Amino acid sequence: MAGAGPHRGSRPDVRYLFGKVTVYPHYDAEARRLLMTFLHRFFGSDSPLLSAASPPISLSPRGSSPRPLTPRITRFCCDCCASGARTLPPMIHAYMRLCPAMRVFDTAVNRDFGDAYETAVLLPVGEIRAEKREKYLEKTIVAP
Repeated sequence: MAGAGPHRGSRPDVRYLFGKVTVYPHYDAEARRLLMTFLHRFFGSDSPLLSAASPPISLSPRGSSPRPLTPRITRFCCDCCASGARTLPPMIHAYMRLCPAMRVFDTAVNRDFGDAYETAVLLPVGEIRAEKREKYLEKTIVAP
């Protein structure tokens, strides 16, 4: 089994999962701009908890008064990305479905990884949807 579940399994006291999502440079530029704006608008954090070591990508202001993310809004983002002949990157889509309280931080270009856009993400374990938590996290807890 891959993913965060096995890592958390031996540490049930872990409250947050932290990582990154990558959007590769061959992704349609307009769809990428829309996707990054969408992520920072609906999942952006005003907290200075994390910041990029290299200058971050300039995006529209983060949502200080976030609108509720509905399936209709998510579908709109997916449709707009598809109009650029791209699909929503699988990990981003998976994290959005996994935890509506996901937070994204700075997006930076990784020059050492083919100029890919990398965005830091934080998932509060307690906010992961119950059915997903049971499927991916709780079944992986092992006795110490």
